Amino acid sequence: NPNGEGLVEWPSYNLNEEYLQINLKQKKARKLKEKKVEFWRKVMLEKTKIKKVENKRVYLEL
Repeated sequence: NPNGEGLVEWPSYNLNEEYLQINLKQKKARKLKEKKVEFWRKVMLEKTKIKKVENKRVYLEL
């Protein structure tokens, strides 16, 4: 257990996605990669929409 007197609480793994941000000043935070995940989710959603349109176009040409 890394928690101790005078230290920032290092949360256990759970569904809240909490973690200890280690820097010059430590702090407890949540959702470490939320912005990156959201970016890639949007990119992939857009790519699948484009692919569906392309596939539909090919099907109609046949």
